[in-house]
Amino acid sequence: MKSGKKFPLKDYIAGGVVANALAWLTLGVSAFSEINPFNLGYLLVIMYLVGSLFGGYLVGRKMKQDYLKNGLLTGVFSFVVHVYVLVGFLWIFTGSQELSLQEHLMIFSVLLLGSCLGAFLSKLIVSGRYVPPKEAS
Repeated sequence: MKSGKKFPLKDYIAGGVVANALAWLTLGVSAFSEINPFNLGYLLVIMYLVGSLFGGYLVGRKMKQDYLKNGLLTGVFSFVVHVYVLVGFLWIFTGSQELSLQEHLMIFSVLLLGSCLGAFLSKLIVSGRYVPPKEAS
């Protein structure tokens, strides 16, 4: 038998929750203001990108190997978490799905891109190739 690591499902789901957290906070804040949450557009895309960078970075930092695979899986699980939480929330409270297929595909691509970039960033930092810029005196 092969003595490999188990599939860390909880780590990928945790990365997915982290990837969606900033967008959820943005939607939550807009729900209590007079802004229609579906008119936020670019701000939500930026929040998904930044959150997926964090999620991919944290999962890549924990695994310390197979950074591309970890980034892709984190992105896929981020989208799964997005679909279950956001679409489920909309279906329960509004009775319909407000997002189109094009919007879901855009969110999916942003989550994949950000998670992969975050995983590669963790690879650079773990391997010691990343040198932070020096502060100007």
